[in-house]
Amino acid sequence: MKRPLTKLLAPLKVWTLLAAILLAGVSSGEAAGRKPLFPAIEALQPRVDFWIQIYSRYTRQQVVFHDADDPHVVYQLVDLEGRQDPEGIESFLEPIRERYMEVLEKVAAGAAVIPGEKPDRIRALFGPDVSSERLLRAAENVRFQRGQADAFIAGLVRRSVYEEYLRRIFKAEGLPYDLTYLPHVESSFQLGALSRSGAAGIWQFTRSTGQQFLRITRDVDQRWDPIESTRAAARLLKRNYRSLKTWPLAITAYNHGVYGMRRAVRRTGTTRLDRIIQVYKGRSFGFASKNFYAEFLAAREVAGNPERYFGNLPRWPTLQYEELLVDREVPLESLLSAVDLSICDLTHYNPALRRPVLEGLRPVPRRTRLKLPPGIVPPGSTLASLIDDALASSPQGAVFGVQGGPQARGHR
Repeated sequence: MKRPLTKLLAPLKVWTLLAAILLAGVSSGEAAGRKPLFPAIEALQPRVDFWIQIYSRYTRQQVVFHDADDPHVVYQLVDLEGRQDPEGIESFLEPIRERYMEVLEKVAAGAAVIPGEKPDRIRALFGPDVSSERLLRAAENVRFQRGQADAFIAGLVRRSVYEEYLRRIFKAEGLPYDLTYLPHVESSFQLGALSRSGAAGIWQFTRSTGQQFLRITRDVDQRWDPIESTRAAARLLKRNYRSLKTWPLAITAYNHGVYGMRRAVRRTGTTRLDRIIQVYKGRSFGFASKNFYAEFLAAREVAGNPERYFGNLPRWPTLQYEELLVDREVPLESLLSAVDLSICDLTHYNPALRRPVLEGLRPVPRRTRLKLPPGIVPPGSTLASLIDDALASSPQGAVFGVQGGPQARGHR
């Protein structure tokens, strides 16, 4: 006898419900009875507090001299006095760092008097029972950190343009919204951020990692597109979480790499991030990796409560656009004429286009999805039909099929 369809479907409904509950556990956060997704690890709280100060209190014209192992051990706050040149800043700060290295060595040796410094003040920074070995290690780890409060404010304002897309993309991936605060750690949400190692865009993708998720060629580099790189970052973070099972580890892996974090877990025998930071001696597991999760928690606190730290900030309108598929290579001038768009607007809406294309030296590549101002493309239009329409209205047709730079015609 055949079983009723409702009974056959009952197990499927149960598994569907369980899957929905598990997904909600990843994306919703910290419902009653569950462990927090982003635990405020007690041992890391001093680091978090340090970064909150960096993000909300000190500006880029202020520099904090501190201990690299325990960043909350702060020796001095220094004002850059309007200095802008990087080399000049370095030459101004380096002697201060060297002086604290010398002071720490003398305090470790038991010096009772040090010109210009109070040994008791230095000892008090580390606690009453600080050892000479700890002080000597501190002498090797004097570090300076520029404040970021002004950059953080500017990043929050820039963020407002893309806020809707950040929320939508992470929701679609079933990921916690708070992960969207990571660009404030990586780049202060600077659209043109480029690190010394070549990491690019608000999410600071390296070329090798970016190529796993994004289109990166000499003509198009989607690392520079805040929306496309956000989609890639969500997929990378999801992959990290699936591999490492906890967000402290998955977030740290965004900086140190998922294989690096798996190696750290294997060698230390623990998934506790605070313990890993304390004992793991991986060659590339340095200051940035050790502090990345604490920086995320600090950015989450500051960006999630901007009024508390900065008062009311302006918001910019959400970027609105529609897409047009480039189904064949097309010269830049042909494209601009077809959609009646200026090169400035094209660049603004499509930061992934690279210089050879924007200078007209190479065509806009095939399979590019252009972002364009709303209403500029009639419903149902294709690039081919737009070019045909523009060609029909331009009897000379001089600008079509040209592979060189833009013609001498006025762009709006």
